[in-house]
Amino acid sequence: MADRRSLAQAVKALALERCSACGIARAEPLPGLFSCYSHYGPQSRAAYIGRSARERSDIRLWFPKAKSVLLCAFAYWPRPGAAPGLELSSEELRSWPPRYLKRKGPSAPGGYRPARFALARDYHKEAGARLSSILARIAELFPGADGRTFVDSSPVAEKPLGQLAGLGFQGKNTLLINKELGSYFVLGGIALDLDLEADAPQAGGQCGDCNRCADACPTGALSVNGLDITRCLAYWLSAAPDEMPEEMARQAQGLIAGCDKCQEACPWNDPARACGARHVLPPREL
Repeated sequence: MADRRSLAQAVKALALERCSACGIARAEPLPGLFSCYSHYGPQSRAAYIGRSARERSDIRLWFPKAKSVLLCAFAYWPRPGAAPGLELSSEELRSWPPRYLKRKGPSAPGGYRPARFALARDYHKEAGARLSSILARIAELFPGADGRTFVDSSPVAEKPLGQLAGLGFQGKNTLLINKELGSYFVLGGIALDLDLEADAPQAGGQCGDCNRCADACPTGALSVNGLDITRCLAYWLSAAPDEMPEEMARQAQGLIAGCDKCQEACPWNDPARACGARHVLPPREL
């Protein structure tokens, strides 16, 4: 049987055939789940993970056989030289998922500007299919290996696990930032019953004195106190179960599926920086 390091290298090599970057974390209790979400304000932390906090605190509660967790980043916005977000008419948006259409802000003279992630095909399906393929390849390479995939909708703390797996650090905008990819990627992964060597975690606090994301936030959702999710346009345009408040709707004019203002302002997403993303998620058919 190969040693833990060799096993980890083999698993990551398989993953990198289908994702933009990857890392491995131990399957063990997170050291204080709420502290992992330190950039969220207290109310936002409770609203964001409160109902599934216990499950999220230890991935083994979701997949009891887990010994290691493979975290994968899937880039959805290539750089450098990538064009800014498209502006689409209401007619062009007819084929978009109802979950975005029912939450979109008021129209603007130039049309709607989608969040960048929504210009790629549904990442739940695309990344989910790739992760299933990676898991199948792992099972071929290591007969008897078992695992369970996750992409966003499962009770798994992807961002804290991604930081533990060395994929990036949590920025002041609450997003995981990878020094090559920036933050234009989605996270998914596989809980595995293989005992793999973990990667070195990324240290937090790497934004330093930079506050460009908070300065660019149109609603003041980002501040020195963290993120107030009740004022976050990305939340109201993509995930909120309730109707958007009138004040937020005014700020969301011309937006659909989310808001990229904090990411556009982040120096790690500067279009002039080389990205080198592999296996970028394919674009949505417009």
